Amino acid sequence: MSSLSREKVGSKTHYRVWFDVNGRKAVRLGLIAKSSANEIRVHIANLEKSANTNTDPPTHTLEWLKDTSDKFHLKLSNACLVAPRRIVANKNMDIEEFVESFIESKKSAKPSTITNHRAAKIALVAYFKDKPIREITGGDAMDW
Repeated sequence: MSSLSREKVGSKTHYRVWFDVNGRKAVRLGLIAKSSANEIRVHIANLEKSANTNTDPPTHTLEWLKDTSDKFHLKLSNACLVAPRRIVANKNMDIEEFVESFIESKKSAKPSTITNHRAAKIALVAYFKDKPIREITGGDAMDW
């Protein structure tokens, strides 16, 4: 069963949600309102129950999960509460479109990270040209 704990950091209160999936774990929520922390705790409790019983979470938790940031979703994924998000490429997508969709999915990243991703995109596009993403093999990636 999930629980909410608070931690004083100076004059501020940070929250964590504790739960039990493959051992006791916590997701740090940081500096947020207690009411928001409790709302998140309810959703994490639903995810915990789903993970432990191998069932689907309630619809309202799935809707909430869709709206979570990539960063928070990664925290939930690392805690074994949800599967990691994946970028799906369509059949005719080329490397430029694929990498651009990846960069767009990382809106919460630091500007320097986005700059590095864009530099990698230029190099990838120059190497793979207009080759469809589905035709690029692991060996092609290793050659790059």
